[in-house]
Amino acid sequence: KLHIFHNNKGLGPGWHLGRVHVVDLSALPEATGLEREATFIYNGWLDKKQAPYQISADIYPTDGNSLDQPKEVLYNVTVYTSDRRGAGTDANVFIELHGTEGHVGWTRLEAGRQDFERGGIDEFKIKGSDIGKLDGIGIKHDNSGFGPGWHLAHVEVRNESSGELFMFPCDNW
Repeated sequence: KLHIFHNNKGLGPGWHLGRVHVVDLSALPEATGLEREATFIYNGWLDKKQAPYQISADIYPTDGNSLDQPKEVLYNVTVYTSDRRGAGTDANVFIELHGTEGHVGWTRLEAGRQDFERGGIDEFKIKGSDIGKLDGIGIKHDNSGFGPGWHLAHVEVRNESSGELFMFPCDNW
């Protein structure tokens, strides 16, 4: 696995990554195949302003002869905002998924005008590589907008390929 990222600095920092080819120059001359070199295919954007709104990715070696990517999975993320005074937020909300086989980097949950309101249930779809069984998430907001405080009840994540549902309680500001 190769974890690749950039710092999102500079003018127009977004980057469309096609592939990375790695050669081990210290390998023995008789080494062949993955012992000596590997090609990692991504063929997607690493950009906070372009879907999937992340600047890092885990990519896996392929045979290097095609633009096939590792298995892509659709994750259905359901966010439950608490039903208490002041619980809603207008801030931009981001989530990171962690699994037994890797992670899906920070991804903005594209909010409409009424997302993350008091007592609300909001659903989002995130595409990412198959990271195995989910074992954790990170969730945060950027403290922007009027009344950015947010009381999160819990988050559910369903791997649409396997049908597995994972629940992450929070019940906190």
